[in-house]
Amino acid sequence: LRLRKLAETATAFFDSVHTELGVVFAKIASLVFSIALLNHYIACIWYALAAAAELDSDTWLDAISTFERENPAHVYMASFHWAV
Repeated sequence: LRLRKLAETATAFFDSVHTELGVVFAKIASLVFSIALLNHYIACIWYALAAAAELDSDTWLDAISTFERENPAHVYMASFHWAV
């Protein structure tokens, strides 16, 4: 439902841009946003797989220190980095 509304908003925005250069920039921005969103989902899956692994298996979460693991921003950026 949200993706449909986002697509409708993007279409309305593209229709409101009247120059060719504006359309190109808007489509590039849309593509970059789509890639970042896809990487976000992959990063979340990457983290979930590591967090759900068995205790005796070695994961990337075990490789980072406890201090870094307590910082959610660091863990998210690490999983986002490897999702790219």
